[in-house]
Amino acid sequence: MAPKKLQISAASLGRIGHRHALNFLNQTPRAKLVDAFSPNPVKLQWAKQHLELFSVTLYDNYNEMFKQKGLDAVVISTATSVHAEEAIKAIEKNLHVLCKKRLSTDIAVCRDLVKAAKQRPHLKVMCGFSRCFDDSYRDAYDKVDQGLIRRPTILRSQTCDKHDPSGFFVAYAAWSGGVFVDMSVHDIDLTLWFFGDDIIPKFISVYGVVAVQPGLKQYTDYDNAVGIVEFHGGRIAHYYCSRMMAHGQEDVTEIISAWLQEALVTGKQITFNETGKRIEKAIL
Repeated sequence: MAPKKLQISAASLGRIGHRHALNFLNQTPRAKLVDAFSPNPVKLQWAKQHLELFSVTLYDNYNEMFKQKGLDAVVISTATSVHAEEAIKAIEKNLHVLCKKRLSTDIAVCRDLVKAAKQRPHLKVMCGFSRCFDDSYRDAYDKVDQGLIRRPTILRSQTCDKHDPSGFFVAYAAWSGGVFVDMSVHDIDLTLWFFGDDIIPKFISVYGVVAVQPGLKQYTDYDNAVGIVEFHGGRIAHYYCSRMMAHGQEDVTEIISAWLQEALVTGKQITFNETGKRIEKAIL
């Protein structure tokens, strides 16, 4: 008998949401996209052309999509301001949840969502931090876990978006929480993964400039920023985020100890060791 397919709903069809919808529709054999929601008429028109043809039911009301029979899970890619509210509603409907980061820009709201998830431990509730699923990152984590990198001392990580002159990032800044909350949150998540989630910050310094998007100033946001965190116990994390990469998205993480340095780039892993030899290998 064929394994049961996970019946999934896609909440929002924006920049990331439409990718989730297409991934579940075309590239996830054990999942079936059964419905999708967007309050945006333009996005719904896109969905009529790309989703409805494959028997995906469309809704312009988030609550209405829960009427879909047999629904197992919801992937939420809506605005940050409603992530937690919509995730909690899905949990209360006994559905698994994959929620786009961030859960909220308000820590109290994040805690409410965590509490709701803990009350239903049989459900899978996940925030979409994707890099820890990349092969190169998992390989580096295994080396840390096995002691092959000894004690990682420095983590240097960046999240850099392709320059978008359309003004999208300026409008986005009105509710994104700023570049550190929106972008470096990925690198902070990796810090907790590689250093351990019990590390305690000792000193934090941050710096930001507006280089190409002057409209960001009205939101006290930046298109380039650097943050440095010193932790008790002798470790440092260095974060860089940018919204002006000419060539495209570039996310890189380096893990440095006295014995080994791992540089992690999409599809590639670079190792520097005590012999000075540089080794590159494709991570497929």
